[in-house]
Amino acid sequence: MKLATKYHGEVEIHDNEIITFEKGIPGFEEEKNFVIIPYDNKSPFYILQSTKNEELAFITVDIFTFYSDYYYDLSKNDIELLQVSDPADVITLGIVTVKEELNNSTVNLYAPLVINLNKKLGKQIILLESGFNVRTPLFVKST
Repeated sequence: MKLATKYHGEVEIHDNEIITFEKGIPGFEEEKNFVIIPYDNKSPFYILQSTKNEELAFITVDIFTFYSDYYYDLSKNDIELLQVSDPADVITLGIVTVKEELNNSTVNLYAPLVINLNKKLGKQIILLESGFNVRTPLFVKST
């Protein structure tokens, strides 16, 4: 089917690409279905695009690409909700706040998007006592 997107115009998607967020994403609870679209072939960025609202699209990254030591535990409830049987089926995306100067962009490590690619189920989890920040620098500045 054709999908109007915020960043890529009209794209062709298949039903098996749609990821369901049963409870939506906090602040966008009415939006349940999204697709992941690579920003481009050379970029580590992905777009999490609503299938219902062309203007609702989040720029994301695989958190482990930028923070290889990132760690969290899924609760039993989240494991059941996402139907996780193999951790290899799960990706962890962080929503990026892109700044005019790209090197100043930040990523939300406090509330990652956890997606079971095999089952096409997703949830944004909140890591309450993790010490992670909502606005963590995406690019670590070298000294």
